[in-house]
Amino acid sequence: MTGKTHNIVIIGGSFAGIGIGHSLLKNIIPRLQADRQSLIKVTLIAPSSEYLFTLAGLRALVEPELIDGNQLYHDFLPHFDQYRVKDKPNSGLHFVRGYVTSLDEVTKTLAVRLTDSGEETVMDYDSVIIATGARTATPELKLKDQSADQAKKAHKALAAKVAAANHIAIGGAGPVGVELSTDIREIFPDKKVTVYAGSRGVMSKVQPRFAKEAEERLKNEFKIDVVSGVRVKSAEPTKNAAGEDRVLLTLTDGTTNAEADLYIPASGETPNTEFLPSTYLDSSGYLDTTPQLRVRNTKSTNARVYGLGDVTASSGGVVHDYFFQAQVLKEILLQELALDELPAEPIMTTPSGKPLAYEPQDPLAKNFVVTLGSRGGIAMTKGWRLPSWLVGWLRARDMSLSKSIMIASGKMAA
Repeated sequence: MTGKTHNIVIIGGSFAGIGIGHSLLKNIIPRLQADRQSLIKVTLIAPSSEYLFTLAGLRALVEPELIDGNQLYHDFLPHFDQYRVKDKPNSGLHFVRGYVTSLDEVTKTLAVRLTDSGEETVMDYDSVIIATGARTATPELKLKDQSADQAKKAHKALAAKVAAANHIAIGGAGPVGVELSTDIREIFPDKKVTVYAGSRGVMSKVQPRFAKEAEERLKNEFKIDVVSGVRVKSAEPTKNAAGEDRVLLTLTDGTTNAEADLYIPASGETPNTEFLPSTYLDSSGYLDTTPQLRVRNTKSTNARVYGLGDVTASSGGVVHDYFFQAQVLKEILLQELALDELPAEPIMTTPSGKPLAYEPQDPLAKNFVVTLGSRGGIAMTKGWRLPSWLVGWLRARDMSLSKSIMIASGKMAA
């Protein structure tokens, strides 16, 4: 690295992308020797500089006033000004508003399409961290290749449909389906809500006793119709006998006469990895990484290509996974950025010899929080059950919106 700028490029303005940006500028680069600090340039590429606090995205569908508030969407760029140093051009975060369309490991370049102009440009990198996240079947709930204004408009439109519908069908009974259905019933008690739970049933990834409790509370406390054993195969617009707009659902058991005013898919995610070489991905399209968060199947063992967050196959898609991953990647980068050249074999331990490895977490086995309306829920932390009222106090009452600024500001950086 001697005398030459080392370009670290972060792809994605997700929780993970913003977080590792703060980690680099706050906790990694300042710990290097002074002459190295000035040679490192950190660039983040994302379609928008606004971050959507997805934990509360569902709640905003029944409380749309949150969409125009100052807690659900945050412009993260001003929070990186704290790292800018006068007369040091590489300091701070360099932001490119666009999205990467391809990565060439041989030339160490990225093809980038700029959001505002649509023009294509090419950027060099020395290290690249892929943190593009995953998108849901309901695009209104995650920013993807769109401005915050576009996302807010779509968010409001879906909230208006929720308010207008008399019968809402929800596809999926995992955490998203459970939280969305109970929020709707709490705010709109006269609406009919049907949840299609699929063959695995309600909350299938938690311990059976909690799954059973969740299903019973949906049925008995919130009066939600839970249909187990089938899932929604397709949803097509139609009209009823009175000529009113409806949605015709085709179920996996062959049923085609199920109807609703509105259908919201609430299961499954698709990783944002279309721009990456197929050799980097597993069979489901997720980024295949080593326990040290290096991407597998690169052309060299020290390609300096890393993955972070729920774009990786090893992540359980929940927030706390990022923190475990980020701690490992921080230690790896601290050592690598201190060297002029990387060793022949990848760094896998701390300087004292302690192994550096992210161990995939079972996301819902010992640590999970599922809200049931705004007053309670079901949760475990480190294997301990939390009472429903405490879940209500800690999370359900405001979906942690009061803490959302901590992500954008870097207070939660590893």
